Amino acid sequence: MNIEGAFSVYSTSGIQIARFLFELNQTTSREDIAARFGFHPQWLGSILKLGRDLFGEKRASKQRQEAIAVAEENCLGIEILRVTNAALSKLSKEASISREALRKRLYQWAQGKTVLEAKAEAAAQVVALNNECGKPPQVPAARISRNTDADGMRHLHASLHDDDASAISEKLNSLARHLRRRNPDLTYSHALVLALKQSILRHDAAEIPRREGLILLPADGLTHIGDGMLATTDGALIPAKDLAEHLLADLGYAVVYALNKEGIPEPVDLFRTKRYANTKQRIILTADQLTCADPNCHRLANNCEIHHLQAWQFGGETNLKNLVACCSTHNKLNDDNPLRPNNGHYIRMPRTGRAGLQPPSDDAQPRASILPLARKSGRYWACQHFGIAS
Repeated sequence: MNIEGAFSVYSTSGIQIARFLFELNQTTSREDIAARFGFHPQWLGSILKLGRDLFGEKRASKQRQEAIAVAEENCLGIEILRVTNAALSKLSKEASISREALRKRLYQWAQGKTVLEAKAEAAAQVVALNNECGKPPQVPAARISRNTDADGMRHLHASLHDDDASAISEKLNSLARHLRRRNPDLTYSHALVLALKQSILRHDAAEIPRREGLILLPADGLTHIGDGMLATTDGALIPAKDLAEHLLADLGYAVVYALNKEGIPEPVDLFRTKRYANTKQRIILTADQLTCADPNCHRLANNCEIHHLQAWQFGGETNLKNLVACCSTHNKLNDDNPLRPNNGHYIRMPRTGRAGLQPPSDDAQPRASILPLARKSGRYWACQHFGIAS
């Protein structure tokens, strides 16, 4: 048996797999198919729904056939088709584009992308279209399992609106970091559940700083020459701090972006009108990236560790040019020693300065995240503002 060939079919022949299982389901029950091939019934159910949406007579259309042709031409795998279909099922009937037209657009975009990237992009486009047509938001819900699993644990699950989930996440992560500083032996996930328990069951939880906004300021017509100084076209020098104080009222934090001497946008400094933050580098990196430096990771930058691009033990300095935000998992996987490549190492992308991953092979191209949230980061915004392809 050619195992690699079997996986290749799974990752490049999604349409053929969906069609095969759809046709098999016409004469064989889902339970029997799951038993025959060892599929999880829930996963198989989502594939059979994909098959009905792609090949069922009720939804036959020219646009659907075009979408199928795009998926075959782009060699999309079954997982990309599955996660895309799950997002499409939530598209409002009042949306400005039909489900099949959006399916075709997403299939075109997904060529060469990972499953995680395709899933995030599909969700982002559906959310934007639903908001545009005024679809009522999903009602938040929560549930707690009745029975324990094999470890004696019960499970909590909640679906929340984005702003509520973000506020809760920020509070729990802030408290989790506080608990880990007091007890470094705690894993982050353990600290997070302790934070949840403490927040709900106790009234003496540690004071968590309030959430504050952060403003991105483009230094148009100015060049960052280092040390927080901006040069005008006639040679005058302006401290970035003065520019920020001139433009800002008491609105929280601001990161000033300017082109450096190489024409790459970079954050100059962080300012606050009343006082400086003592976590300046972390705040700048959080705004600059929004997500972990790994292109396949969705973890938020404000919950990440600060990583030295050139390892500290090899002379790397602790300054913004040599720092990126990496989650603990990817920080550990980074190849600190360039002479011993294994997993790859994190870099600043040459043209944009965005955080990215250089795979271990010298022939492989470095990659930066294209997840929707990463495309809202300060660096991505600055590249667009200054007309630099990112």
